[in-house]
Amino acid sequence: MSPWRMVVGLGFVSLAADMVADGGKSIFGPFLGSLGASALTIGLVMGAAEAVSLILRLVAGPLADRSGNHWSWTITGYGVTAVCIPLLAVAPALGGAGLVVAATLILVERAGKAVRSPSKSALLAHAAGAVGRGRGFAVHKTLDLIG
Repeated sequence: MSPWRMVVGLGFVSLAADMVADGGKSIFGPFLGSLGASALTIGLVMGAAEAVSLILRLVAGPLADRSGNHWSWTITGYGVTAVCIPLLAVAPALGGAGLVVAATLILVERAGKAVRSPSKSALLAHAAGAVGRGRGFAVHKTLDLIG
């Protein structure tokens, strides 16, 4: 695969994943509220989810480097997002357990982002080296932010 195709391909994958994840994040609060969560619970779940996403990257990055298989880490992270967000639709049917299931899925989805982000950046840095790091990262980030 040519470096440009990889940069643009990763950009479009990021765009699609962000449309799903960020679209979901915009309704997580009201969704948790509809399942009976208090404002405090919503804040704790969302804060914990972001903390998991940021802290787990410190673990996932070095592990991906050690394994040398950045593609697997990236695909796994995107797969987790692709599974967790649609599964949230099941939570309301679970009655009292729905809130716990929804909160868990939100935390796991953010963990998926933590798993994919360092590896995706490593793959992007490798591809962007051939096309110009500034240009490669600019194209990717533009597509990423559109999502």
